[in-house]
Amino acid sequence: MQVALDEVLTNVIDYGYTDDAEHKIGIRLQVVDGVLEAMIEDDGAPFDPLASTAPDLDAPLQERRVGGLGIHFVKKLMTEVSYDRAGERDRLVLRKRLKTG
Repeated sequence: MQVALDEVLTNVIDYGYTDDAEHKIGIRLQVVDGVLEAMIEDDGAPFDPLASTAPDLDAPLQERRVGGLGIHFVKKLMTEVSYDRAGERDRLVLRKRLKTG
């Protein structure tokens, strides 16, 4: 979860805002039925990370573009990732099933 949150929040801060105004990013963490859930809400530019193209991991290194792996890692690390745009805010929910027993 820490790696996923670092990636998501870095993307929001680096790419979500085109002005110098003050912005708020909301983060809510909770555990529900054995699942750690993080909800991130921001008022940045609309961006659906689930719509991003998967990187070509089979291409030779010299032919790969720089970047683009962060969202791939988030999707692979989490049990579930969902996105929606609520009014003027992006809402990304990351869920990770906790090991039991």
